[in-house]
Amino acid sequence: MDAPDLVAIADALFAGPFGDFTASRNARASEAKKAGNGDLAAAVRALPKPTAAAWILGRIVRNRPGVIDDLADVRHRIEAATAAGERDELRAASHDRQMLVVRLVEEARAAAADAGRPLSASVADEVSDGLLAALGDSPIADALASGRLVSVPRTGGMTPPEIRALVAIPPDGLAPEDADDPDFDVTGHEAADPAEAGADTRSRPRRVPSPAARAAAPSRTPGPAASDRRRLQRELAVAEKSVEAARTDRARRESDRDTLVERRAVAQAELEARREAVRAAQADLDAADEALAAMTADLRSRELEWKRAEATMKRARAAVEDDPTDPRA
Repeated sequence: MDAPDLVAIADALFAGPFGDFTASRNARASEAKKAGNGDLAAAVRALPKPTAAAWILGRIVRNRPGVIDDLADVRHRIEAATAAGERDELRAASHDRQMLVVRLVEEARAAAADAGRPLSASVADEVSDGLLAALGDSPIADALASGRLVSVPRTGGMTPPEIRALVAIPPDGLAPEDADDPDFDVTGHEAADPAEAGADTRSRPRRVPSPAARAAAPSRTPGPAASDRRRLQRELAVAEKSVEAARTDRARRESDRDTLVERRAVAQAELEARREAVRAAQADLDAADEALAAMTADLRSRELEWKRAEATMKRARAAVEDDPTDPRA
């Protein structure tokens, strides 16, 4: 199977009409099978159909290639302001983040309408959540940049396997596996291996056991009996897992809360934009009412003038008809 061919076919399918995805995918698989490439045919047929929100996110990326840079710029500003403790800059960057999401959701509405698939409120919320997730996590933004999302990323953090599962044919380097290893932290560099003469090991990460892994390892220092030591180690491991689970749960809940705050801000911004549109429409209506009233008054005034002119004409005609010097009399 030729991987570039599969990627090209997938790109074409995900860029095509949402409603035609399944039929187009099956047709491309049949073409590959007729051409004698059974592996490619099977791989094409296995391509998952994206959700409506994932498809429209891909459409945004294709219609506006600079959107990933826009997301990264806002994310970096927020990170820098947070690290520096710059409240004003953080407030400004957060506002820009909200406005960017509002703008992109509106672009999604327009793109969906152009494609003949108006965006429902629930799908619009999914699009907003996906953009917020990409704003908070660069690997998720990389997944979005592929244009082949099959589902919408969620806020609150995702593991590398979960991020790769978002994409049909994940690009090389997307969310590496080592980033999801729970037992090791990449924290240093190992010394050069004498058996690998000439090999540059300065950039090779050294795997250092995490605290949980070190706690589970046998101790070589004198202490209590082996059975007691193993029991204490098990209790320590359970306690560490409980603490980690509590921290994870707290982080998730805080992230969910932040997401709700963001969604509320986005909704508030959309509401203000729509209120402004209503105010503008009301101003146009008031102006039209005033113009109509003025035109009606002008017509009434002119109608009186027309009636007076008509009466004058009738009197003049009667006078002419009664004139004894008129040869027609």
